[in-house]
Amino acid sequence: MKMNKTFSLDVDLIHQLRKRRNQSKTICQALRIYLADDQWDRQKAMIEDLPLRTMLRAVMRHPNASKTLKAVIDAEMKQEFD
Repeated sequence: MKMNKTFSLDVDLIHQLRKRRNQSKTICQALRIYLADDQWDRQKAMIEDLPLRTMLRAVMRHPNASKTLKAVIDAEMKQEFD
C-alpha cells in the first residue's frame, strides 16, 4: 500500500532526485536501507532492489562460481533476448 506524505528535502537532493526515473522508488529504497536495524538488514535491502541481470552478472564474475553455474546463467541471459 502506498501513502502520499510531504517532507522537506535539501534543494541539492531535489535536483539530483529529478534526474531519476522513478523518484518514489528511489526514496523508498534509500529509506529501507537507512532504517534497517543492522548491517545484514541494510545489505538485504540493497540486494533485494538490484535488477536480476545485475545480480547474475555479479555471480558469473565471482571466482568461486562453477563452470556449470556460469553456463546456466549465460544460457538464461541469452534466452531472454531470443
